[in-house]
Amino acid sequence: MPLETLLTPAYIRDRYLPGLPLLDSQGRPLPDETITQRVKAVVRTFERKYGIRLEPKTIKLGTYPFDDEDAFTVDERFPGVDWHSDQNKDHRHFIMRLPVGPIVEIHRVGLWMPGMPRPAVFPSDWVYPERSATVRIYVGKTLTYAIPQLSGIMMNLIGLNRPIPGGWHFLYRAGYTEEDLQGQDYDLLDALGKATALEVLTPGSLDKHFADGVTARNVSVDGLSQSLSLTNTPNSLKYQALIARYSEELATWEKTFWARKSGVRFGVV
Repeated sequence: MPLETLLTPAYIRDRYLPGLPLLDSQGRPLPDETITQRVKAVVRTFERKYGIRLEPKTIKLGTYPFDDEDAFTVDERFPGVDWHSDQNKDHRHFIMRLPVGPIVEIHRVGLWMPGMPRPAVFPSDWVYPERSATVRIYVGKTLTYAIPQLSGIMMNLIGLNRPIPGGWHFLYRAGYTEEDLQGQDYDLLDALGKATALEVLTPGSLDKHFADGVTARNVSVDGLSQSLSLTNTPNSLKYQALIARYSEELATWEKTFWARKSGVRFGVV
């Protein structure tokens, strides 16, 4: 389901712009189409900035196709993940961060090294994905499984002690579901709503006087005069207080979001 069906103009107006008369520079009400377009822009900005997908997508990393790749509809493609000889610390597991999260399911993982005619596809129980975008591969969990293509090649590559560009190939599913955004990850939906409101509040604060560059109006009747100052600076917009509040709340949310993505770390004292 497209995210725009959750972040509808009515949803944005009711929760983040309650009762606010948003008008354009001609005094006309801002149309719903304006809010819809800002929602699309905010969604794409969030996806690029945070390396996430706000709807489930099938992602392919690497150029070599897996044998059964046609069974999946690939939505996006990226280069493979570089292989580094020090990824396998103490021969325990490989750890790497994929470009898009949160990971929902890993379909295929392969290692394609120089000298190999095709990637060596690993068993699914070797792969331990974290919900953010980190993957751990514990080579050898299935002791009866063998990869003949790696025989001898791995030892030679480890001896070279240099990275192999695009060595790791992945086919996986990533993104938030509607249930996530309305449940455990509702804070993300709330952040999207506030970011959209910020996109609408600024143009909705610009009246005709602002557009014309008028800073004051003077009225004179029978020798009596009255001067009226108008808001005409970026820091004195009509809804500046609400703009500042949403900006602060988004900055606070962003800190907690990055903390969740970094995962849990252990230290030894």
